[in-house]
Amino acid sequence: MKRRMLGSHFALMEGGQMLAWPILTIDDEGRILSVDSGGTGLRERPGLEWYGGLLIPGLIDIVGVELFDYEKRNLNAHFAGGTVALGRYGADGDPSFPLSIPGIDSDLHPVITRTRDNYSVPVFSRIKDYCLSYNQADWIGLLSLSSDKAGGLAGLKELGAIREGNKCGIINISGADLIHMKATAQMTLKWLVMP
Repeated sequence: MKRRMLGSHFALMEGGQMLAWPILTIDDEGRILSVDSGGTGLRERPGLEWYGGLLIPGLIDIVGVELFDYEKRNLNAHFAGGTVALGRYGADGDPSFPLSIPGIDSDLHPVITRTRDNYSVPVFSRIKDYCLSYNQADWIGLLSLSSDKAGGLAGLKELGAIREGNKCGIINISGADLIHMKATAQMTLKWLVMP
């Protein structure tokens, strides 16, 4: 079995907790085998892939709108933007997307809720834009709402959290202000492990 070790400055854990200097060991199917902390800093390990920034699980966009166009290009745009599950009202899902779920009525933050005005914008982009407009916004909290909280509401706990045994996908966010834990206009997102 082939394994990968991923390291970063921080990882977003359940409940919005931040794990400093995380080391994630992942099998060739994308399942997390272990989650460790490197302690007070980076320690070189054979085979460690280093990604500066923040590691997060794939994001879950669970509140859909009926008018969303589920063509492949729109689904691909959401997936490229870090969305691992995309909900919609009254639908069984679309096999071209990694996972589609029925829309769920929830009390998530308004920026996370897709509307007729922002349905084509991936949830990560909505969070980033909101945090850049409102400097005091808690972007880590919003990412947590779109991962473990949304996963719990949708019954997708395996997708919503970086945890041993989960197959949630791993995304690296680089360019954030990790000293003050603030979103920046320079933030970019990259899939490291597909769900």
